[in-house]
Order: sequence, then structure tokens, then C-alpha cells
Amino acid sequence: EQQPPEDTKNLRYWSYAMLLGENTEYLYQDEITFECDLGFHIPWLDQSESSLHSTCQANGQWSHEMPSLCTSVLCPLFPEQPHTLFRVRKSGRNYRQSLIEYTDQVTFYCDEGYEIGDRQNVTVVCTANGGYNIELPPNLCHRESSLIKILRHLQFPIDRDVKYQLVY
Repeated sequence: EQQPPEDTKNLRYWSYAMLLGENTEYLYQDEITFECDLGFHIPWLDQSESSLHSTCQANGQWSHEMPSLCTSVLCPLFPEQPHTLFRVRKSGRNYRQSLIEYTDQVTFYCDEGYEIGDRQNVTVVCTANGGYNIELPPNLCHRESSLIKILRHLQFPIDRDVKYQLVY
């Protein structure tokens, strides 16, 4: 008989015997399920798999290695883009470069004279599935248009839904 590890942060386990309130000694062919919290996964499995089922074998060993922890889902790093910088925000702290984990915020900034649409920066969040909450174009920062520069300089309110036309 082999006992599973104690519950740890982001990892839970259960069996039908536990759900029925029966003795938690594990015998031949008993099954146990390990589950990770949302945004976490069992380290040696694919990020998309947050649970593992294991069966007690005749030799008293489990059919799969028992996890003792879950690790955070990672989002892909962004390739370098011209005129673009980014910072990763983790638990209230900013980092220039880092692994990007579940719930981390990534804010992109443009060099002076460049913009993202009509904004100077945009923030995305790493989601539980290992992607981002919004899709970013491959070339994020573009040269700021002369008209927008003039309107900003004049402190003219800019409405994203209105088309501006410069008349000579």
C-alpha cells in the first residue's frame, strides 16, 4: 500500500473511497485522481492536462508517478518587434524579461513617435489555457500619423470611431 502525498498548493487528489467517506487505505486496482487548480498543470504532462489518474497495481505501486505539486501554465514569449518594448507584471512587480505565467500582465510600449492604433501602450493577460486574452498583430507599433500628432498637440479630444480629414 502506498499513500499519496499531502495536498499541496494548487494540487488536490481524490478517490471514490474518499468521496464515500470510506477508509483511505489504497488496495490493488483502487484509483486516485490528481487535479491542479485552474491555470496550473502537472509538470511532466502537457500544459493542457490538469489532471492525472493512477491505479494501485498488484505490486503495491501506482501506475503513474505521483505529483507533489502543480506548476503554472506558461504563455509564449513575444518575438522582438521594431520600436516596441514590453514589461511583465507579476504579483505587483515589473520585470523587463521573464517567463510569462498564468495571470501575468504584459504591457507593450512604443518608442516616441510610434503608437499602437491610437494608443501609446496596450496590456494583455496570460490566460489559463496558455494564450493571451487578446490577439496582437505581428507589427504592433506604427509611426504616429501627422494628423493624430497635430490633434494631440492641440489637445483635441480624439474619438477612435470618428474619421478625421485634414482640409487645406
